[in-house]
Amino acid sequence: MIQQLIERLLAEANGEATKESYCKKELANAEKERDYRYADAMKLNVMIAELEAKKEQLTNENLVLADEIEKLRTSLNESTDLSFARKSTRRTWMRSQRPMRVWRPSRRRSSS
Repeated sequence: MIQQLIERLLAEANGEATKESYCKKELANAEKERDYRYADAMKLNVMIAELEAKKEQLTNENLVLADEIEKLRTSLNESTDLSFARKSTRRTWMRSQRPMRVWRPSRRRSSS
């Protein structure tokens, strides 16, 4: 009877050792997996920070370009208006330089 009790205690100890070994192994795997995921999360955070900086840079560049486009449009409109005014002035001047046509009665030769 004591022998059976010893054998049962040894079997239970062996079972607990197996469970403990399994738990330690799984815990180590879980910690390793956690560390990998943490490293992945840190890489993603760096990428997000870089992309946010790039977004801010592009937003600022977009504002600058929009301002430049507006200035160019204004300049184009002013140039177009100035060109039109010059053409109009030139036409007026050209018209004033034409010789005036004066009406003269036609001379008819008298038939004699």
